[in-house]
Amino acid sequence: MTCQRSDIYWRDALYNAVSQMPGNVRAAAAYLTERRGKTIAAESLRKKLRGLEGESLSMEMAEMLTEWMQELSAGQAQATCWIQSLGAQFDLAMDFVPPAPDNGWPDEVAAMQAKLLHVAKHAGRLSGVALEALDDAHLFAA
Repeated sequence: MTCQRSDIYWRDALYNAVSQMPGNVRAAAAYLTERRGKTIAAESLRKKLRGLEGESLSMEMAEMLTEWMQELSAGQAQATCWIQSLGAQFDLAMDFVPPAPDNGWPDEVAAMQAKLLHVAKHAGRLSGVALEALDDAHLFAA
């Protein structure tokens, strides 16, 4: 039986991201074993990521998995999506901020302005799409 996972829930988003990495859950378990100095089997990690009864994933393990995904070039985009999902569960909105250049931003204020305009642009597009969809007061499942 296939279990449907949605990136709307943080645990599913983290499981999906780990599963998309090279070596997926097995490689993640090996990384955690090395980092923590304590063995964790791939199947045990899979159960924790799925939140099966009696299983839970510590914040420290989630942070380590995030760092592992960030180290992988394939994981840059997905590494922190679960954090956005967690924030959304508590009515928080966030956006990713690119790291500063090695010597810092030449103009910190301009960098903040550019990021705020970037966020506002995307929020405006989302609002526009939502308003168009709700304009006739009828929504249909696709």
